[in-house]
Amino acid sequence: MTRYPDQEAALIDPVALGALTAPSRVLFGPHETNLGRGRALSRRHVAYYERRARGGAGVLVTETASVHPSDWPYERAPLASECAEGWAAVAEACRPHGCLVVAGLGHTGLQGSSAFSQEALWAPSRFPDPAGREMPMEMERPQIDALVEGFADAAELAATSGLDGVEVNAGQHALLRQFHSGLTNHRGDATGRIGCC
Repeated sequence: MTRYPDQEAALIDPVALGALTAPSRVLFGPHETNLGRGRALSRRHVAYYERRARGGAGVLVTETASVHPSDWPYERAPLASECAEGWAAVAEACRPHGCLVVAGLGHTGLQGSSAFSQEALWAPSRFPDPAGREMPMEMERPQIDALVEGFADAAELAATSGLDGVEVNAGQHALLRQFHSGLTNHRGDATGRIGCC
């Protein structure tokens, strides 16, 4: 490969991430696969991710797993508490390729679906989902505490399953983003809107 003095590092160059090194700068991000078996990762997940690692992905983020059973955004959405075996199998399959494996963790809040759980969606405030128009319940202190505990438990489970890290989803379709937005958080308590988005 020809290099020029002002050229940035190539995608195929290794990159240090803390104490670990990814074999390339290629990030394979989390996305819905519908490969699950129930709410767990399946053998199909393992094969799917191994092919991406073999193909040159340096960091692979698994499909976002819900950190609490109140979140069931689509039929085969992984539930973190059911992912330990699958995460361990993915890590083992990707390790020979040097690929770092990271667990995607999240909760979709009001942008989820109640179709599978048949329970009210969780949200900072009662504000209908802009896309589906479903009206969520406003989370109270017990639900907020359960959410925080869910993220902590899921991160610990990912670490003990042999993964290299976790990615916390605070982007679109994320309950954490909904807490930070004045559009969806109208609370007057300590969990009121933080930030300006």
